Order: sequence, then structure tokens, then C-alpha cells
Amino acid sequence: MLSWLQRLLNGRAQPPALPAIAVDETGFSLTLDRHTRAFPWQSVNKVAAFKQDRFTYDRIVLLFEVSTPGDPILSLSEECPGFADLFGPMEGALGINPRWYVEIMTPAFEPTPVVLYVRSDPESPSNGDH
Repeated sequence: MLSWLQRLLNGRAQPPALPAIAVDETGFSLTLDRHTRAFPWQSVNKVAAFKQDRFTYDRIVLLFEVSTPGDPILSLSEECPGFADLFGPMEGALGINPRWYVEIMTPAFEPTPVVLYVRSDPESPSNGDH
């Protein structure tokens, strides 16, 4: 029985590595496995946040829709190193008030998706309606 348990534990997949987040006034970068990718604030088209139920705990996730080559949707959880460093620069560059974090955490056991930012299109007739 002990060998069965050891095989089970050794065969368990490791959780995926989380990117480290570095932030400044020009944008943010994600580093994973010594590979860094930069995202200027001007490339951010939309930011949404939600609380994810992980059964034993909840976590906050930010979804960034970006207009840079590669994956257009970035999912960053509060477990990523540097996550909290996003708050101040997002407020300055995108006008996102950091109180969203406390507000999204408050309801227990409920999904709380919130759109935090949508880049307005200066040529769109609905510019300024959000």
C-alpha cells in the first residue's frame, strides 16, 4: 500500500509556474522561466477582475485584454509575485481606483466579475459613455 501512495504522490502534476510581475509608469512585464514579455499601458484595451472559488480558498484574478502580438488575454492571479504592485500604476495609467480589490473580495461564495477598464475608441460615437 505504501508504494501505491508513493506512486500516486510522485505522479501528481506540479501546478503551473506563476509569472513574476514587474510594474512601472510605462506598463508591466511578466517573467516566467527567465523569459520576460512587456506590456505597455497603451496596449491594455480592457481589464476585468473576478473572485475565483478554489474550494478551500478564494483568489482574485485580473484579466487583461491587450493589443500586443501573442496571447491577447492575460490572466494574473493574486498569487503571482508582484500582483499588488499593479494597483498604483493601474490607477495612474488607466484611472482604475484600487478600492475594487476590497469590494470584489467582500461577497462570500459568490462570483464577482467586474469590468474595471475599457479603452475608449476616439473615433467611436459612443466614446465617453462608459
